[in-house]
Amino acid sequence: MIADDPENTRLLAIETSGARCCVALRVGGQKLSRVDATPRAHARRLLPLVEELLQAGGIALGELDGIVVGAGPGSFTGLRIGMAVAQGLATAAGLPLLCPSSLAAAALAEGRDRLETTVVVAVDARMDEVYLGAWGVGGSRGAPIERLADGVGKPDAAAGRIDALCDGLGADEPVVIVGDGADLLAARSERVRVLPRGGASVDAVALLELAASAPVEHWVPAGAAEPVYLRDESRWTRADRRPAG
Repeated sequence: MIADDPENTRLLAIETSGARCCVALRVGGQKLSRVDATPRAHARRLLPLVEELLQAGGIALGELDGIVVGAGPGSFTGLRIGMAVAQGLATAAGLPLLCPSSLAAAALAEGRDRLETTVVVAVDARMDEVYLGAWGVGGSRGAPIERLADGVGKPDAAAGRIDALCDGLGADEPVVIVGDGADLLAARSERVRVLPRGGASVDAVALLELAASAPVEHWVPAGAAEPVYLRDESRWTRADRRPAG
């Protein structure tokens, strides 16, 4: 059960908020993963990837303890596909769902092998907006520490949020920025002390790592899970229905 031993639960993770279709499995102390970068193929490739991974792990869907799915923000289509598949599988097998932030997973993937670092994730949200969030990761921290709650807004406002974050952190902790929205922010403020580092490495393995520290009350029935789009919410406010991890 999830509550009995969160570090050793048998979990499937699904991440489809970006261009890649990613799945991961934790079973028997091992973590296995599969990634498919075929453009616009999430709907066609996700279930075969899940089936391939379960077979490689020697486990049936019904033997899992739960399913972790990246809730976004990100691609609307990708999020709908990933959530629908996760809900269908969870319903069929009677499994609970955990829906962490996809931006938090990207931050953890970037920072897992670093010393203590603040990772800002900026993803191009189109329409001259960016999704933005930031977490303290790396070192001996364990679970990521939220520095900026997930939000969406204009690049100028996003750069201002990063300025304020840097002011608060001072010079004691390095700050890096990842994501395809980084270029939209880099030239907007002299105070932004972060460097663009290319595409955010959102991966399903990071979702498994987030699940290891998630409170048991964050696991929900399949029917209660929702993707986080942020578009219809107040700019730069927390999506209260979705925990960071």
